[in-house]
Amino acid sequence: MTNGTSKEPALLRIAGWADSVGLDNGDHAWIAEDAFVDILACMAAGVGEPVTERLIDAFGESGRGQSVILFTNATSAPATAALVNATAAHATELDDWDNATEAHMSAVIVPALLAVSEPRRTSGAALIDAFLIGLEVGMICGEAINPGHLYGGWHPTSTIGSLAAAAACARLLGLDEARMAHAISLATTNAGLKCQVGTMAKPMFAGTAAQCGVQSALMAAAGITASLDALDGPNGVEAIRSSGQTGGFDEALQGLYRSRWIDRFALNRKPYPTCGIVHRPIDGIVSLMTEHCLRSRDIAQVDVRLSQIEHDYCGISRPANVDEARFSVAFGVARTIADGRPPVGRLVPGMLKDDAYRTALDKVHVGIHENPSEGEHYPPVRVEIALPDGRSVQTSVPFAKGWPENPLSRADIHEKFRVNAGAVLGDSGAANLLDALKDLRNAPMLEEVLRLSCPVSAPRSRRS
Repeated sequence: MTNGTSKEPALLRIAGWADSVGLDNGDHAWIAEDAFVDILACMAAGVGEPVTERLIDAFGESGRGQSVILFTNATSAPATAALVNATAAHATELDDWDNATEAHMSAVIVPALLAVSEPRRTSGAALIDAFLIGLEVGMICGEAINPGHLYGGWHPTSTIGSLAAAAACARLLGLDEARMAHAISLATTNAGLKCQVGTMAKPMFAGTAAQCGVQSALMAAAGITASLDALDGPNGVEAIRSSGQTGGFDEALQGLYRSRWIDRFALNRKPYPTCGIVHRPIDGIVSLMTEHCLRSRDIAQVDVRLSQIEHDYCGISRPANVDEARFSVAFGVARTIADGRPPVGRLVPGMLKDDAYRTALDKVHVGIHENPSEGEHYPPVRVEIALPDGRSVQTSVPFAKGWPENPLSRADIHEKFRVNAGAVLGDSGAANLLDALKDLRNAPMLEEVLRLSCPVSAPRSRRS
């Protein structure tokens, strides 16, 4: 085992740390169990999305193997199953994210691990251990290269997600320190650009990252090597992708053997099928409509104020399709006004066409904070409703429902699972799978859990 000094490449320091971590996950196991429940709920919601169905069509003949494409009756080779399952997990924007990576690590790591583990009679405890290692490697890398990485046009779900998935799969495969380092290095070949946000390619950030992670770990297991300077060398990730706006790996790794990253960076879970930036405006409009007993006809106009960063990402005023709607604050607020409740589950094209939504959308204005608090990355979102009689009501939303400061309960996560998995498996099938996932740490083998994810008959297409 490497001891971790500043003279060693960051890859060896990280791999040495991972090699030193024992299998006793103590109080952290429940985090992984909740992540598996949450991400399988997202997969169930996303399996009927056009991008997922077309991936299955594209690789149906060429990717046969033992790994299950969840919530279908199809199987594929491990890397292809990881690609499809992770794309499904990310397709509806229901998946969690964290403040270190600014990305969707669980949607990448969980499908990658499921694809690698299934042919190997893996236990639930080993799966949880590998998930936590992968998640923390992702957080380490995120802390080292963000925010410059994110602001430089990269999407960390693809880039950092590949590294996290490679580390998780390497752990599950039992690779030693050196081979884990090479697995992570091989995963630096994956890239994702934010220009794809709002297109069908965006969910594939998670898919290609999971696929890359699986392939990288399997290649390293077979003896393929790569540069050990891939993270902090002259032409490595930090130098090329951080835009100079970062503390770098040396700073991020100072506390490597003293604490766990998961204790510092909790997961933000999502109740709504949109980008996380849309959630605080939705929560604000829900709060005002509930407190003042308002319905759509009682609202003359809505003004939402965000930070410049949030507006740049989710300021689409009139989304043309579902892919754009997931990144539109205006859509999330208008849909909530029209329905009297936030959207849950999948978004479908009809949600952009009905008269109630269009009427509500005409009332919504999304702008930028005039005087944001200095130093605040995401200042509180302000939501103001103008009433027909000239009065107005307003609120400020610092934390979205699902953020660590305002977390979803386990009951909330389980209900999210029942709603989304129930649409594919039926209520009893979803209940059986949920029971198995809630006790994942004690599952002797994963095959039984995955068997419960297969519908009795293949789900019909849900493209409408």
